[in-house]
Amino acid sequence: HPTERYASLSAASRECGTSLARGRARLSQFQISFQSMVPVRLGRSARTRKPAAVQSMLTAAVLLGAVGLFLFPGAGRSMLDSAGRLLSAKQETGGPLVSPSVETIHPPSGEGSYVRQNVGIQNPQAMQPPAAPSLTPTKKHSGRIILDKVGPYAASTHSAVGEMRISAVDGVRPVIEIGDRPLRLAAQRVVLENVILRRAANGSPDVPLLQVDSQILILSGCEFHSGPLGTTSDNEGDSDLSRVGIRWQRLDDNDIQPGEIELTNCLCLGGGAVIRCDSVPQSIQLEDTACLGTGPVCELLTSPSVRTLRMSLTRTTLRETGPLLREHRLTPQKQTPIVIDLRQSVLALRPEVAVVEALGPTGVRWRPDIKIESSGSYLAGEAAYVATRQEPSSELNPLDPTNLDIEGLLPAEVDFFGPLSPRWHNNVVTRYTADVQSAETPGVQAPAVPPRLPPPPPSGKP
Repeated sequence: HPTERYASLSAASRECGTSLARGRARLSQFQISFQSMVPVRLGRSARTRKPAAVQSMLTAAVLLGAVGLFLFPGAGRSMLDSAGRLLSAKQETGGPLVSPSVETIHPPSGEGSYVRQNVGIQNPQAMQPPAAPSLTPTKKHSGRIILDKVGPYAASTHSAVGEMRISAVDGVRPVIEIGDRPLRLAAQRVVLENVILRRAANGSPDVPLLQVDSQILILSGCEFHSGPLGTTSDNEGDSDLSRVGIRWQRLDDNDIQPGEIELTNCLCLGGGAVIRCDSVPQSIQLEDTACLGTGPVCELLTSPSVRTLRMSLTRTTLRETGPLLREHRLTPQKQTPIVIDLRQSVLALRPEVAVVEALGPTGVRWRPDIKIESSGSYLAGEAAYVATRQEPSSELNPLDPTNLDIEGLLPAEVDFFGPLSPRWHNNVVTRYTADVQSAETPGVQAPAVPPRLPPPPPSGKP
């Protein structure tokens, strides 16, 4: 109140008494706090205090600063200088006056639009669409995120102790757009259901769409759009280490629980490897899944493991892709034991690509520890079964199939319903010729695949 204020600074100084070292230290600490970076928090953070509490804290800070100005003029001037730098850094120059207008903006995803009204002093060059919504857990530390809008959502980082699950409500196919960072998830068990991950038009090709640290990864009804869809020749792009769909590693290499990766009713389009593993999993399963125009379906970047990798494909189609499996860092003495089980699947690989490729100085007498068992599955074209390369871009050296443990995988000529396309019907096998034909049509079937994107909501907003 005005009647309670000091008559002068001298009176305030006499009332407060002589400054002490402890007080000066606290004031110095207070000043330093204004010059420190605030810790970054990913995603939305819940408000933990009421507005009244925040107001009280601000008032206390102002009073403390005022006392500092009275008692320690030098420190006060330093604080004012720091505050001035902060304010000047945040200040924005206003643009010219513009007339009120209505602008319809179409988000990069193409799903829906929204209307924005420009009023008053604006900078037209600074007008940007609203930021993409972030992925927010239903409850703090719940490990569960439910998406009820098409989006696109912004990629972020999330973790949980047991299970981390991202799913969509019925009838919605949400899009998570990847720019300069991946969707990164960490938990003992990670599950994604009925979501679409795609690279933004201006997104960095050097980051994966999904980066996971887990013991178990389950993907159901998901789509991964890593890059443009198109055919490639002469192995071009197949050795590209960018545009990865999924990058996975074990949460704990010392855990006795085996590493497992499972894709069901999934679509993987374009780019480099579908799954790049920094740890060797013990199980990779693809069921009712299509990989179109990709690089290797599975790429092992880590050192060979003594534990067996079991890979199974059921009603799965690989079309214009790289090898089913590519293993790096191979030596004549070290290799990962591999067992591949194929059921009613089609492997229509790109030219000059083998089903399994081993990279490294293997030597002419090297014999791979690989077993392929097949039932009702076919290898289109003249692709090799197993081959070696010195480097991803070097010449392919196919191994003699008579010396390999391969049973039931038959070469065949395969025709598809249409050209290479994200449309599921185009990738259904319509005709195949082989020495032995299966009672069931091999490859992915359109009815088993989730529907494409629904129309935008009636409101016209994403």
